[in-house]
Amino acid sequence: MGKRSVVAIIGGLSIAILAVALFWAASFLFEHYRQYQRNEQIAQIERAEDDALKLAVRSARAAVANLEKIKEEKQKDDPGAKPDAHDPATKIDRVTAFFKSDPRYKFFKYEIWAGEYQKQKVWTIDYYYSERGLDGVFVLKHVISYFRQGKIIANSDPISVDEENAKPKDEGGASRTAVGAWKDLSHSTQDEVESAAAEDAQYAWRKLHLRQGSDGQFNWFEIGMKEGDAKGVFHERHVLVEGPTQKAYDKKFEETFTAIAQKIEAKDAL
Repeated sequence: MGKRSVVAIIGGLSIAILAVALFWAASFLFEHYRQYQRNEQIAQIERAEDDALKLAVRSARAAVANLEKIKEEKQKDDPGAKPDAHDPATKIDRVTAFFKSDPRYKFFKYEIWAGEYQKQKVWTIDYYYSERGLDGVFVLKHVISYFRQGKIIANSDPISVDEENAKPKDEGGASRTAVGAWKDLSHSTQDEVESAAAEDAQYAWRKLHLRQGSDGQFNWFEIGMKEGDAKGVFHERHVLVEGPTQKAYDKKFEETFTAIAQKIEAKDAL
């Protein structure tokens, strides 16, 4: 075998060894790349799962916070069960018994209405009674108990009905300002408008002095006419023009005004 043949064989072997080495190197790199891709996909999935979990946790926390807020609002707007004369917590029986037992007083009646006290929904228990003055003359007076969640939370000072009717009604309330001026409701919220409408309806009822017929029923045609006239007056006082705000006001006014008449008829029918 010549020298050239030996060199050729060695060269061929070297090329073959190099080719094998390159093949294994390429296989190693390819497998490493595939593993890297698999690891990256796993990492992406884990990151996505983490993000989804974080989003779910945030959503759950927001939902819980929203439910708590709704619960608080409901509790704020829920005055509890309507007072019952036989429930000791209302003290209705105790108050009426006191007025009836003391010769200085003549008990007239009590009425229960849905109302508001210090921005809380309450039941107002209106007591009407006459008190004998120093001159021996009886004066009709009015006192209010505010009932909420099963207990009395406040009482008003007694005032004569004449004094009550003579002074600006609902001072500092939903309908009037602290100085007695009628509030501009044109840019008020629906709750503010409805609170004012309820106060105005009660005020209008007291001023109109509507009377029942001999059958104990009101003339509902007359009530409808008086109610419409009263709404027109209050529209001007509160700067209300035709639109959603006036509609909300009218709806609450009508509901309150009608409810007063219906309660009086129902009570007298007993």
